Amino acid sequence: MLYRVPLSHVASWPARHLDLLEQYLAREPAPEERLEVALANFMVMYATANGKQGAPQKKVADFLPYLKAWPQPADGRYNPVDMEVLQELL
Repeated sequence: MLYRVPLSHVASWPARHLDLLEQYLAREPAPEERLEVALANFMVMYATANGKQGAPQKKVADFLPYLKAWPQPADGRYNPVDMEVLQELL
């Protein structure tokens, strides 16, 4: 579902509307993502308030595991040009 609209309904939208939606989502996160970031901010505040004295402060990214779900290997079998081509295909 996208904005609580079934995908079958979204598929019937004109391509121009989908292009505008894609441009908007590239700049502004989706409401679900904004909610997750807000909850992560609350978790940071909670961890800071209830953590041990002198412990390193947590970051918002620590509570958003999906941000680094697919870590990039430092030295893989693909060179940078191949990686760019693969990213274009995805």
